[in-house]
Amino acid sequence: MLGGRYINIKQGYSSGINIFDIEPYYDGHKEYLNILDKVSEMRALLSTISREYMNRALTPKELSDIEIAVNEIYGKRGITKDVESLYESKSGKLDNGKYTMGKIKKNMPTFTDFQIALSKRESSKELAEILVPFLKGKSLGMFDCQSTVNAKDDIIAFNLSDIKDEFTKFYTTFVLLTWLWQKFILLNKDKEKVVAVDESWMFLKYPESANFLETLARRGRKYKTSLIVASQFLDEFLSADEGKAIIKGCSTTMLMKQSTGNLSEITSFFNLAKGTEDFLMSARPGECILNLNGNVTAIKFDITDFEKGFVTT
Repeated sequence: MLGGRYINIKQGYSSGINIFDIEPYYDGHKEYLNILDKVSEMRALLSTISREYMNRALTPKELSDIEIAVNEIYGKRGITKDVESLYESKSGKLDNGKYTMGKIKKNMPTFTDFQIALSKRESSKELAEILVPFLKGKSLGMFDCQSTVNAKDDIIAFNLSDIKDEFTKFYTTFVLLTWLWQKFILLNKDKEKVVAVDESWMFLKYPESANFLETLARRGRKYKTSLIVASQFLDEFLSADEGKAIIKGCSTTMLMKQSTGNLSEITSFFNLAKGTEDFLMSARPGECILNLNGNVTAIKFDITDFEKGFVTT
């Protein structure tokens, strides 16, 4: 309705989104390719995969091997810190048969390239083996491909309704956030943007992914990006330091109906008056406690109010 686009993500099908896509990073002085950023992302992602599949953290040697493998796969394509290394030449023939006088962007490394590079490291063979399901044609191989999806639309929504199990949904959301950072946030650094993450409590299950989400919230401000995190499980946020840091960094919070078990902790953390507990226990659909920069009030949303362009307090 707003002229945006829905992108459906399904297991076993190529998503057209490459986890190793990389775009120029601007540090306030110059543009360069921040490959170390991709190293950090892959360490965080593989740490969560290791905890899920092997029930352990990555070893120092595995963490080192990840950095070596990431640098190797970019290096094989001649991609360095230099932004110009992203391109083949200034003119040539495209895959669709058309010719261009502009720059032709190189194909990016893929998850298969990374898994092969990692498998050659003796100390990371076990880690490389558990990555097989994440390769093209496998159950989790949705992102082992070249990117064919662009992020030029003003509104993009990702539909994950066909993904049923919790970890696959988490993995998908994690990869989409890394891709959005490169293709949506970095490429539109001068535009105000919003990234909304539903079911964000999943990131709090693993310390590495919790830190990733907290870092994204902080770094996004530099690129005029607001992060919206939505969750039905506030307990997950309040039980992790990274979760608390994310909430404390929010200028606006909306608390809807809560269960009785954690009301005292919630009112204490948000510095709410004791009387708000009754409101949060009995809140009906559309009712919430709104905290805007320390100003707290009860809000009732109604569809007729939206049609008129205002809400009631």
